[in-house]
Amino acid sequence: MLKIAVIGPGQSLDAIRQALEIQPFDCQFLYYTYKRPEDILDIYNASYADWDAIIFSGELGYMYFKDHTQQVDLPLSYLEVDTQYFFGQLLKYLTESPGATLERVYVDFISETNNYLGLNQYIEKSLMPITPKAFVYDSTMYQMTLGEILTLWKSQRIDVVFTRITNNIPNFEALGIPYIHIYPPAAAIRDAIKRAVDEVMLHHLSNHQLAVGHIDLLIDDQTKADFRLVEYLEITMYKHLVDFRMIHQMNYSILKLSGVYEITFSRVEIGSTQDHYAFPLLNYLSEHYPENFNMGIGIGSSVEEGRFHAIEALAEARHFGVRHGFMVDQNNRIWGPIGNPNCIEYRPLPSQSEILSKQLNISPKNLERLLAYSTTTPYLTSDQVAEALNITVRSANRILSRLSADGFLAIINSEEPGEAGGNETSTGAGRPVKRYVVNKGKIDVLRG
Repeated sequence: MLKIAVIGPGQSLDAIRQALEIQPFDCQFLYYTYKRPEDILDIYNASYADWDAIIFSGELGYMYFKDHTQQVDLPLSYLEVDTQYFFGQLLKYLTESPGATLERVYVDFISETNNYLGLNQYIEKSLMPITPKAFVYDSTMYQMTLGEILTLWKSQRIDVVFTRITNNIPNFEALGIPYIHIYPPAAAIRDAIKRAVDEVMLHHLSNHQLAVGHIDLLIDDQTKADFRLVEYLEITMYKHLVDFRMIHQMNYSILKLSGVYEITFSRVEIGSTQDHYAFPLLNYLSEHYPENFNMGIGIGSSVEEGRFHAIEALAEARHFGVRHGFMVDQNNRIWGPIGNPNCIEYRPLPSQSEILSKQLNISPKNLERLLAYSTTTPYLTSDQVAEALNITVRSANRILSRLSADGFLAIINSEEPGEAGGNETSTGAGRPVKRYVVNKGKIDVLRG
């Protein structure tokens, strides 16, 4: 089980503990309290050998650690400010405090450095809250901001402080300075921790060849208009992904991206050519998820590379049909539909072949699969091609005829249905089946 260090001031850690009690994670959290950022280095040197990752309660501790350590071979993250929560608290303060204005608010965690968390996009510069003159990521930040705040308070220029510096809160209380502690609510903490845990899993996987899967729920425009149905479909898919992970004890992460779910796992979880690269999750979803979906799997030596190929693979699956999975590796080899006897390995067409596909009015993806399929069989028939490309027999006939007319295929002796080993099927009652063989010279030019 992964061990993740959570480092922060005591009050912040209490909030994190309470949030995580509601939703446990498949890892062990180890909590470490510091009074001053300088304590972090002692904590790290004494315990880092037991950690798989570090999560800081806020930006101050995170930046101090980054500034005072050499390259650390551990994933690092921190709980960022939830801007929606922050903006909501500002609005709540203004609406509940008659006559209150933002110019008389001091915010100790925004500045030009972090682009004021986007607040400056909505508020004129002259109406913005007062912010620290500078950010210093060590214990002097406490005294620096406290000094600024005290001066402003005594000169009656501020009415309240919005703070993330937990260690300054006792001073505010002792001095009678009103404050609002901006720390993520429990739900936001859990979401942030989940993202951090997912990144930890990705870090461990990225040290080896990994696979990134994109699962498209294929939600059409009509369905998107019903947010309740969309939410139901998304939650149902998420439940099946979690159930499968638990049943099969797989250690993949689950991320919700725009329009797709992303999972990341080890390459070894995918089968081999003997079972057509069967991926058990694909079969599980086919059996349990009631609606249409597609899956694209990308193989790479990094998360970014795997994600790039997953997008490519998903495009292949979408073209082929629904409830299918395709895979693309780092050498741009494509397999699909995986787990299916019709699984074919092929590659993207060279540029000259794409031009030809347009001239012949044949989809480049159909041409790619057809070229690959032609190497697995002594001849081609419309029924075979229709099954391999997941198209109608009529469309298969059209493709074969155009390739034949252009000299890429040749018709060999037609057989009556049932002849030639009994494997042929008729394209019409009593009509012979056309069998095609490739013109190897011209086909090799196509393959580049």
